Amino acid sequence: MVANSRRVGGWLDNIELEDLSDESYFLKMRACGLRVREWDDRYIGLLAGAAMRRLPGQCGFRDIFHMAGVQARMSRKKVTEVLRISRAIQGCAGLWRLFTRAGVAWTKIRAVAALARPERDEELCWRVKSHTRRAIELWVRQIAREVSAGRNPSTPHW
Repeated sequence: MVANSRRVGGWLDNIELEDLSDESYFLKMRACGLRVREWDDRYIGLLAGAAMRRLPGQCGFRDIFHMAGVQARMSRKKVTEVLRISRAIQGCAGLWRLFTRAGVAWTKIRAVAALARPERDEELCWRVKSHTRRAIELWVRQIAREVSAGRNPSTPHW
């Protein structure tokens, strides 16, 4: 018999799912989903640090892709994206801190990664902390349009 290290039940031990109203059932699902996103952001930040420290080889994994796949069921594509983002923001201490400590959703960091420069670190940190991902993406698109048109990118007033 193979021992399963994963505890079955636990968080639903005293709840009869069949007896929950649709609203209560939905609220239970939503709370669980929020926790999943929070832990995903945390794992992604730690994964970036693990890659820098070269931890996978030290911990018995073939590489960072194997480690993330086993521990978090993360796809190769997502790991590649995380590694790209971490390389792009390495010179930005504030963004790096937010990313590795899950201070904001990792998708917000992804949105500004192309603009990451040490001289813009403070502004980008402010944006990812105070704006929605959608607003950040629109702002980044505006900057990209200004750059491609040969204009000096301005910072839009919010």
